[in-house]
Amino acid sequence: MTKVESYRITLRALQDWDSFLLQESGLPGPRGNIQLARAVADEGNASYFQYLLTYDADTAPTNTPPEFLAFCGVLGLGRLLAEGQAEVMTTLRRHASDPRWRIREAVAMALQRLGAGDMEALLGAMAGWSTGNLLEKRAAAAALCEPSLLSHEPQGRRVLRLLDEITASVTEMDDRKSPEFKTLHKGLGYCWSVAVAAFPEEGKPLMEKWLASTDRDVLWIMRENLKKKRLLRMDAAWVEQQAKPFRHSRNRTRITQMHADFFRFSVFLSAKSAFSDSAEKSAFSPPPALPARRTLTWLPGRAAGIGANPTTNQENTASE
Repeated sequence: MTKVESYRITLRALQDWDSFLLQESGLPGPRGNIQLARAVADEGNASYFQYLLTYDADTAPTNTPPEFLAFCGVLGLGRLLAEGQAEVMTTLRRHASDPRWRIREAVAMALQRLGAGDMEALLGAMAGWSTGNLLEKRAAAAALCEPSLLSHEPQGRRVLRLLDEITASVTEMDDRKSPEFKTLHKGLGYCWSVAVAAFPEEGKPLMEKWLASTDRDVLWIMRENLKKKRLLRMDAAWVEQQAKPFRHSRNRTRITQMHADFFRFSVFLSAKSAFSDSAEKSAFSPPPALPARRTLTWLPGRAAGIGANPTTNQENTASE
């Protein structure tokens, strides 16, 4: 019996699911209880899922037990979607932009449940998401780039084409510091490797095209994918060939940095030496001669100007 099956039996015997879910959520922590969430998705109903979705980012912040309730609700929508309730797709799309990363992951997992039964339907829906906002693009890529879904070549080509279009859109983006861009950026950093490993003949030329890009973010995405073990298992020699320019670039960067550091250190030593020489000369040189003191002589009358008359000790007030 699997863990999911064991949880399903437990849930059937419980009246109060919420308390059990909160207790067994695994949160706070690095990983929530995904097996329990899948059991809830299998055993719950539409009304319960909608109730769980009321736990928004304000009432169920990231990495708290209540967030797990919302996670289960989103995952449950995937089962309803796979059973033909297409109207829940709108709700899933809205949650693709949730500020909590676990909820966004639940959206991708829910969509994959649809893909397991109807990959064509998933591809059709994700074609629309791939032109949406940054987090919707990320959800589309993550939902489709699941190894268990990539078994038919025609569908694989469509997935690769979608990744190609999303990556092309990255080159046109101006604001690259937003959290949404970073989320898409990170997601594409593994999605390509999944699709290319499944369909190397079609995928490798596309990756090679982007590996020749001058866009720094696209290059980062490609470099991250080259690090994935699935690509090494697919074709280690090809990965080595594609990764070589990055290593040379890193070496050139290191050498340039070393030269810059050496130059700065040389300037520092020169300045320090000059300062030391100046200080040493100052220490052993006689002090500069003071200028000769000027002797002031009082002249009577107009030549003396305005001042006290020393003979009378009164201010000189004589007028012309």
